Amino acid sequence: RDPDTSCFSPQPVVPRPMPPVIPSMLPEHPESDTGIYAVQNVALTRNDPEGLLKPGQIKYLRFNRIFVKPAASNAGLNGHVGVGLAKKILGTVPVADDGSVVVRVPAGVPLQIQALDENGMAVMTERSFHYLHAGERRGCVGCHAESHASPPDNPTLLMRRPAELTPPAGPAYDGGLSFVRTAQPVLDRHCIRCHGLGAGQPPNNVSLIGTQQGSYSSSYLTLLRYTNPIGLKPETHGLEKNVSRPMDYYAHGARLGKMLLENHQKVNLPREDFQRLVDWMDLNSQANGDSSFN
Repeated sequence: RDPDTSCFSPQPVVPRPMPPVIPSMLPEHPESDTGIYAVQNVALTRNDPEGLLKPGQIKYLRFNRIFVKPAASNAGLNGHVGVGLAKKILGTVPVADDGSVVVRVPAGVPLQIQALDENGMAVMTERSFHYLHAGERRGCVGCHAESHASPPDNPTLLMRRPAELTPPAGPAYDGGLSFVRTAQPVLDRHCIRCHGLGAGQPPNNVSLIGTQQGSYSSSYLTLLRYTNPIGLKPETHGLEKNVSRPMDYYAHGARLGKMLLENHQKVNLPREDFQRLVDWMDLNSQANGDSSFN
């Protein structure tokens, strides 16, 4: 300890043999700018201590792209949550009967995975991300499987022909999910006949007319009262507060999600329109597709 020298974890410099060079596992000339991701069994999880998940409940995996944060503030991204990142749904893939999934995904971008039920609603959501290089094959045992558990005996999983992602419902556009582009047209088609201003005061003063108010539309700010984005209220998982629990947030944890499942006022939403509202809630009730104030 030299009082005149500031150092952290010093290491003596001594002659030593060159360590072995591990060869790259990536193809030298990848066929495309994609990778292949595999999950051995989506039902293997340590995030369900109360046993809420039922066998076969997870029917699909949804892959979301996470965008970088170019601005210091996310004030234009979400009306209630100031720490989120813009996300875009890339698509979904069915889960096999044995709980496995092998799918082709984009390389070179951060990917978030959500486990969905038969209604396309997120049962559990990854709170981190994956990243694949072009031509890379990789995967995981389960949805946060027990750290000391042995993986299932399935050595040929990564050799299976990968499925392709099914694009999300609604219009395709650049950037992250936009409430105005994905959700508002559904409200215009099915909701404003009652929750508009044409016939006097709307029920419960809930107007779903999409008048723009700065970075947000008035209908977005209204529906936020019926959603449950993570970050809106204190989490209740103690030291594991960043660990997903089944159906704790997003569409499953939202009052609006329950109203949709109960076919509110017998609106009879077509499946695609139902999914567009669910997708919006499952992406943490995101307002705009990026962090720009414009």
